[in-house]
Amino acid sequence: MSKLRNMRSALATVLAAAMFTVSMPVGIVRAEMVKTDRIIERMEVDARRAEIAAFVARADVRERIAALGVAPDEASMRVASLSDAEVLQVAQEIENLPAGQAGGVSLVVILLLIIIVILLV
Repeated sequence: MSKLRNMRSALATVLAAAMFTVSMPVGIVRAEMVKTDRIIERMEVDARRAEIAAFVARADVRERIAALGVAPDEASMRVASLSDAEVLQVAQEIENLPAGQAGGVSLVVILLLIIIVILLV
């Protein structure tokens, strides 16, 4: 009988501890709806960032960056750390480059813009 009482007491203690643990407040969770335009904006910024990274990865651009005294790998790392507004600004400048003609001057301007943004960050 004493053995049964000890088992009941141990079982009651374990169950009380389990109930106490389960009933503790975990924390407040807040969920919000994400608007479609915010998702589209994020996707656009990510796509623009990829375009800039591809532009900086080009061999001719890497040569120009090195000629201007910036390590191409550092430029690539800095492109990854640009803010969203900076990414959109640089991507717009790249988009405005002429296709195939007199691109040298525009390339230098874009590179200087990227380097200025890099140095400001």
